[in-house]
Amino acid sequence: MPFPPGASANFLPQSSRLIVRNTADNLELVDALVEQAAVAGPKQVEIESKFIEITQNNLKELGFDWLLGQFNIGNHKVFGGGGTSGTSPAVNPADWSFVDPATGQPIGLSNSGSGTVTSGNRSGNLAISANAIDALLFPMMGASQLAPGIFGVSGVFTDPQFQVVIRALSQKKGVDLLSAPRLTTKSGQRAIIEVVREFRYPTRFTPPQLPNISVSGGGGAATIPAIAAPSTPSDFETRNTGVTLEVEPVVGPDGVTIDLNLVPQVVEFEGFINYGSPINAIGINTAAGITVSSPVRLTDNVINQPVFSSRKVTTSVSVWDGQTVVLGGLIREDVQKVEDRTPIIGDLPLFGRLFRSNVDQHIKRNLIIFVTAHLVTPGGQLLNSTEEDEEAPEQLEPPVLSELPAYKK
Repeated sequence: MPFPPGASANFLPQSSRLIVRNTADNLELVDALVEQAAVAGPKQVEIESKFIEITQNNLKELGFDWLLGQFNIGNHKVFGGGGTSGTSPAVNPADWSFVDPATGQPIGLSNSGSGTVTSGNRSGNLAISANAIDALLFPMMGASQLAPGIFGVSGVFTDPQFQVVIRALSQKKGVDLLSAPRLTTKSGQRAIIEVVREFRYPTRFTPPQLPNISVSGGGGAATIPAIAAPSTPSDFETRNTGVTLEVEPVVGPDGVTIDLNLVPQVVEFEGFINYGSPINAIGINTAAGITVSSPVRLTDNVINQPVFSSRKVTTSVSVWDGQTVVLGGLIREDVQKVEDRTPIIGDLPLFGRLFRSNVDQHIKRNLIIFVTAHLVTPGGQLLNSTEEDEEAPEQLEPPVLSELPAYKK
């Protein structure tokens, strides 16, 4: 628009007024532009999102436990028997089908050991303890848990008694996580939805303060102070864990098409990894003229750092008013298998299956994101209603009766 000498345009934001001084033709053009802007008005978009995570954990196991008592080998007073408890838990009499009423122990259990031939085979929920990264995050010590026994056989051959218990386990566990935040923003304005939990963690540590070690004279023992200051955190950072959605809607010129710039993200805290190492000192004992060195731990010097898992998508799409965008494919599946067998016997074909324990675990996690965009008026009503207006119920009219026949009049 041309502005000849003396023309001006001032906008007063306090009262939303536009004062224009110009020629008559230009003022008519200003009126047309203002009227068109007033009709169009600022567009508002309502964003409705749903985050659905489906977790499925399948565990299958089949194993056999053999309990073998002592027996004679020939007539040469040579005795044989089963093994002792290994990586699996100790034998529990309640887990066996046949128990000697005199001793309360499983039939075939000897005094020198448990008698379980397959005691080293892992079993139960902890047969697969963790994958590579989880083993660092959640170290597990000790043996695994046994699966429940579903069948038992007991018998006698030569001198000993024996039992076999079949252990089987089939578990399925599913977890669904749903988060459905909603917001309204103007066209062209970026909006952020956060359903998060703030997690503060240290990023810098002070060096450990170690004491001076001195040796006392006169043939006495070394003096090693037991107090040492470990590394302490000095600087911290904050990271949000949870669901975050960044969206920027832009309404198209047709008033129906909406351009969406989407950045959904899911951040989870997995655990800590200790990057520190213990600090030891050497103690010297000169008593009786003998020097002995033994390590003395001054401090564990624990330096824990968190590990996060993040799933993030950055995309731009165009949808019509009221339509839904589905973002999927964020699937993670961990497959782990464990096979334990008794040496030599477990390698035999067919018969060796009775001395093997097999565990198969599948963990699948699938994240699906739904985003729906609606155009709304400043009053919060849908601009383009897709639902048909319900018609008002028609009033019921009384039935029209036919006239009486002539012969009844």
